[in-house]
Amino acid sequence: TDIRIVPTLLGELVNVQAFKDASRLKRVISAGEALVPAVRDRFFEVSAAELWNQWGPTETTVYGTIWQCRRGAPAG
Repeated sequence: TDIRIVPTLLGELVNVQAFKDASRLKRVISAGEALVPAVRDRFFEVSAAELWNQWGPTETTVYGTIWQCRRGAPAG
């Protein structure tokens, strides 16, 4: 299962037990605003899913770049 979510909402979900228990979740794509390191790090504390940070021009919903966030790696 995949979800695409804005980082602000992801920052709230990582503190919800049902999200922590979502073992079928395989990939989370964070898009629409800046993914701050604190949200990324908390995500990796509570989820085994992949985390992808996607961004592009703010005037559209087109994304020009995507980066897979890796556990223990610096922000990209």
